[in-house]
Amino acid sequence: MGELVKILNDDDENVEIHIFSNKILFKFDNILFQSRLLNGTFPDTSRLIPNTFELEIKADLDEFYSVIDRAALLTSEKEKNVIKFETNGNEVIVSSNTPEIGKVEEKLAITKNNDKEIKIAFSSKFMMEALKTINSKDIRILLNSDIKPIILKTDEDENLIQLLLPIKTY
Repeated sequence: MGELVKILNDDDENVEIHIFSNKILFKFDNILFQSRLLNGTFPDTSRLIPNTFELEIKADLDEFYSVIDRAALLTSEKEKNVIKFETNGNEVIVSSNTPEIGKVEEKLAITKNNDKEIKIAFSSKFMMEALKTINSKDIRILLNSDIKPIILKTDEDENLIQLLLPIKTY
């Protein structure tokens, strides 16, 4: 409807409306405007974001962004800018490896809520885009496993949630 309103002029007095079972057609002047009804149900997005997490990592946002940015230097677009993220005690190791170019390994001090360790891979491009939307000093990285989505949150704004899907590298 928003697009229809944009093309209607103030002087368009008569608009013919034809309603069908799966579409609607608007006729005015020499314009035919049609919209289709999409079949199916909209995905249930409430199940995409888990309520509990096995591991919560806290890190400085600027440092984390810089580590991801440096690790992404040697990734390639055809390889989907894949970087690996691995916890080791109270630090995280972010690495990328492109055989033709080289290998990068960066370490960052973190705080974890337990002693669990995780190895996960994701797109550095998507991670950096998600991090750019966050205005906070610290970032919370919430994880369940290497095949479940990565959730990014801050303590300042509980309404801002970034979801990032992992990439299988094996």
